[in-house]
Amino acid sequence: MRFVKTAMATIALISMIGSVSAQRDFAEIYKECGLGALLFPDDPIIAVVTNVTLDLGTTAVISELSSPETCEGNSAMMASFIIDAHPQLEQDLAIGDGEYLASMVNLMGCQGSEDQAIASLRAQFADSASTGTYFAADNFTKAETLYNAAVTTSNQLCAI
Repeated sequence: MRFVKTAMATIALISMIGSVSAQRDFAEIYKECGLGALLFPDDPIIAVVTNVTLDLGTTAVISELSSPETCEGNSAMMASFIIDAHPQLEQDLAIGDGEYLASMVNLMGCQGSEDQAIASLRAQFADSASTGTYFAADNFTKAETLYNAAVTTSNQLCAI
């Protein structure tokens, strides 16, 4: 009986992996998903090595199966960063410079167009702040507003 359960679990896993490979090949999964991609988003070789070394790529395959949208670019990492750092980002946006703003622009993939990205983010932040409802909003709503500005800017100027 135990052998039958193990065999059925193995068959189910193989069929799930087969459906994953139809959507995205394993090289892409190991580069863009799992712990490796989370820890090393800008270095696909180290991401693959990390995924294979830590858990033979299990987290990469699971993240592709459960939430493939998290395997595309740095958007999940950027959202997490904005939620954690939105007060500092507000200050940097008001000033127009700072390490938090530089980190966000880097996560957005704006190498080469940093100044344009910062100008766009500042303009969107100024529009949001001028409505009066921004500063009365809760922290999640503020972070969501900054994230939406980052996505808009990234889609126009960068490679998130």
